[in-house]
Amino acid sequence: MTGSALPTRFPTYFATLLLHGDFAAPGAPGATRAPNSAIDRLLSAELQAAGIQVVAHSNWQERELFAAVGGLVADCWTFTRSTHYWVAQGPAIPFDAAQQLYEDHGSALRIDGFEGSVSPRCWCNGFGVGLYHVETAEALQALAKCIKHVAETARGKLPTEALSPVAA
Repeated sequence: MTGSALPTRFPTYFATLLLHGDFAAPGAPGATRAPNSAIDRLLSAELQAAGIQVVAHSNWQERELFAAVGGLVADCWTFTRSTHYWVAQGPAIPFDAAQQLYEDHGSALRIDGFEGSVSPRCWCNGFGVGLYHVETAEALQALAKCIKHVAETARGKLPTEALSPVAA
């Protein structure tokens, strides 16, 4: 990870959720159990800032954060907001690209949601990564850019050697 400053983590929406009753236990007094439009606007802004397409979630009741919006990149990677991070899931990003993301963003991109800062080399044994918990706006933007690059390369729009950001 470059630089000495710690990355800015995504805000936690607990206070807003509690004020609006959107995060109470099922059946709790005052729980609306419905998406909150103010939070949906904030989440949409986070996605748009990272270059991620905003899409509607039809199954918001199954989410930790009741949000009616999520993200989509390259028609195959989905982004769903948890209370303090984004869950990104899709086909595996090639090992070399995943390793570079790890080297650039460290624990801000948690592979398979693992709480430690573990590399794809260690966690995935040389295979690609298909699930991240994304902790910062910078990491979200980098992941989206990487996914787009991988997808464009796979579609033949870029030379194959441009796929891996890691020197051979």
